[in-house]
This record gives sequence, C-alpha cells and structure tokens, in this order.
Amino acid sequence: MAASERRHAPGRRSRTLLGAALCAVLGGCLTLSDPDPDLARRHVAVRAEFAAGDSAQPAAVLDGWLGAFDDPVLRELVHRAWERNPDLHEAAGRVAEAAARLRSAAGLLYPVLAATGNVQRYDSGAFRTGAGDPIVTDPLDAYSVGVQVAWEVDLWGKLGADRRAAVEAAAAAGWELVQARHSIAAAVAEAYFAVTAARAQLEIDSRLLEAEEFTLLTTRQRVAVGVAPTLDEDLAAANVELAHAALEQDRRALAEAKRALELLLGDYPAALVEAAEVLPDPPPMPATGVPADVLDRRPDLLAAAARVDAAFYGVERARAARLPSLTLSAGGGALIDPDELFWSIAADLFAPIFEGGRLAAEVAAASAQQQQAIARYVATALRAFREVEDALAGERSPRRSVEHLGRASERLRAASLSAENRYEQGLLTIIDLQQVRRQDFGARSELVNSRFQVLRQRLRLYLALGGTVEVEANGMERETDDGR
Repeated sequence: MAASERRHAPGRRSRTLLGAALCAVLGGCLTLSDPDPDLARRHVAVRAEFAAGDSAQPAAVLDGWLGAFDDPVLRELVHRAWERNPDLHEAAGRVAEAAARLRSAAGLLYPVLAATGNVQRYDSGAFRTGAGDPIVTDPLDAYSVGVQVAWEVDLWGKLGADRRAAVEAAAAAGWELVQARHSIAAAVAEAYFAVTAARAQLEIDSRLLEAEEFTLLTTRQRVAVGVAPTLDEDLAAANVELAHAALEQDRRALAEAKRALELLLGDYPAALVEAAEVLPDPPPMPATGVPADVLDRRPDLLAAAARVDAAFYGVERARAARLPSLTLSAGGGALIDPDELFWSIAADLFAPIFEGGRLAAEVAAASAQQQQAIARYVATALRAFREVEDALAGERSPRRSVEHLGRASERLRAASLSAENRYEQGLLTIIDLQQVRRQDFGARSELVNSRFQVLRQRLRLYLALGGTVEVEANGMERETDDGR
C-alpha cells in the first residue's frame, strides 16, 4: 500500500463507521413501534350510560368544583393542605424521581466523553550479562493524559424504548400526583363539613340541655305545690344528666373531627381549626356524561394507562436486547512529551449466541409485566365505574331524606313547644313531653346527618367523575392531554 493510501485509510474507515452509525440510528427509529391507543381500554367493559344516572340531571360545569361551595375558608384550607400535606410531598418526590430516571434513560442515547490519565513505573531491576557482570537500570516513569468517547448505537430501538418507558413512567407519576391532589382536596372538604356537622350537633344538644333544665325547674315547682309526683322530678333530673352526657360526647366528636382535619392540613392535631357555622346546600347536580368519559378524565386512570404504555416499551426493550449491539469508541491522548500523540478508533459488535435462555426469559418477564399493567388498568377502571355508580345512588337517598326530615322537623318543633305548654298546664305527663321532645331533637340530628351525607356523596361523585378542584391550580388541573 502506498504512503498516501495509508494516510487516507483511517479517514475512509471513519466515514464508513459514521455511515454505518447513521444507518443504524435510522433503522432503530424505524423498528421502534408505538403501543396501540386501545391497548388497555379494549379490555374494559363499558356501558353506554351509568346505571344509576338520571337523564333529568341539569348540566353543570364539572371543573373547579371547589368554587361551587363558595366558601373562602374551605378554599384556603384546601390550598394549605396542597402545600403542607406529607402524602402530597411523597407523591411529588415520586414525580421528581421519575423525572430524574427519565433524564438518566435519555442520557444513554448520547455519546459518553471521559477524561483519562495514567501513571506507570517500569523497573526491570538488576540482571547479568553473559560475562556475569550485573547491570542495574534506573526505573522508568511514564505519564499520559487523554480523552475517550464511546457511543452505543441504538440499532433496534432498545435505548429508545428505555427512554419512552421512562417518559410514560414520569407521566404516570405526574397523573398520580394530580389524583393525590384531588383526593386530598375532597378529604379536606369532607373533614371540614364533618367539623361543621359536629358543631351543629353540639348546638342541638345544647338546646336540648336548656330545654331539659327548664323542664326540671318547672317540674320541681309542680312537685313543690303537690300537682306532680316526685317521679316526674326524677325523670326530669335524669334527662338533664343524659343531656350533659350527650354534650360531652359531642365535644369529643368535635375535637376528633378537628384533629382529623388538621392532620390533612399537615398541622399539629390540637383541635384548634375552625369551620363554617352551618352546612351549605349542595351545589347543583353535575352532568355525569357517559362511562367512557371517565377513562379520559380521571387522573388515576390516565396514570394506569401510562403504566401500560411503559410496560409495552419494556417488552420492546427486552426484544431488542436479543439482537446484536454496536458500540463505537474513540480515544486520544499524549504522553508528557506533546510530540508523542496517540489515538485510536474502534467499533465493537456484540451478538448474543448462547446465554442460557436469559434474554428469552427477560422478554417473557416483560410481557408478564405488561399483562399485569393491563389488569391493573382494568381493575382501576371498574373500580372507578363503581365509585361513580355508588356516589350517584348514594346521594339520592340522603337527599330525599333531607326533604322529608326538613318538613318533619318543622312540625316537630311546633309540637314540642305545644307539648311544653300543655305539660306546664298539667295536660300532659312528663313521659309524653319527653317522647315529643325526643322526636323533635332526634329529627334535628338526623337532618344534620343527612345534609352531611349529601355533601359527602357529592364530594365522592366529583372525585369519581374526575372533576378538577381548581381550574387555575398550578396549571395542572386544566390540561388532561399533556401528561401522556
């Protein structure tokens, strides 16, 4: 070979390797397929409409359900929980971890550049010549510095599949954070209404205690003038004590409800948080849409779908690992003497021939993981449908109870006042008065509980349908298509 040919040979080899790399990259991009959009959805049984739905429901905007309650205190508490709740911090940590793993997977697609350094000492020691005279040599030190570049060419899309799996995993973590925010908001609202209901019950039993104490005073006067037996006084005194006991239970229940709310807020559970004075009326019934809408709206289902896609790319990665891999590398450096430069370039081809079935087992394992992800998606979807159906059916009964109890409570209050007057006139016994009063205050308590149950079921319906809490919340609540 001529000297000029020898000088240009490395350039030809470099262009050949570069062309091979470009072809390999293009080939890898072409071989990496995307999952079927209906990969998981086709396994879900979906009805045309909700079984417990009501076609007469008035349409309402589902987004921003927190504003429908028009309670600035509740809104402030929800935002405080979003900032301080430890479960949300944990979910945010998972998002940060997924984002870091995505950057790590993406980094594998790029060449690796590394600096190298080497220090060596050669010492042959003393040896003898043929004449027997020892010859002593001095140690020889050698120093070198350089750089190395290595790049694994993504021949079959293995690294690309890793990256896309990481993208889907990061998207899933993001949707799980959104779901956690929705769940925390609904839990805070429910705890807030529970505190209000407990306070209302405390107020009811306080009124009952006042009524029982007044009856005891009236009964003692009647016993003193001999128009009532001492039995009436004993019964009246016992009712006062029972009313005191009920108040103690109410105070304990109120403190427990406050502590539960404070835990959601990330505060110390000192039972110091305050709530509204009365329970609000539920907002208008939202339009539920159809079950298929839930699949596109609920963050936990969007997260489960992303997990399915990530598992799909895991299978693609395992399949590509069974094919040959190509790594390009180059290096260069210099000894201490800058005139002594050296460099090298290489292409390493690795094609597995026999590995004891390990790679085939990896494909089988990845396929099983994909099957599990699809099963989890189906289970999540069915659970979501059940939550919607339960919320729709669960609100109907307490809402009707509120209507009946409201009318009954008005009548019983009037009957209770009439019974007190008749008892003072000696026209009713104390047992008759207690029976009417028990119905009156019992209906008041049932009315508060039913109103609370309506609000609880409404919150569960918002959560089940995938309704957003605050449209403006960090830009995360408005968009539903950017997380995939």
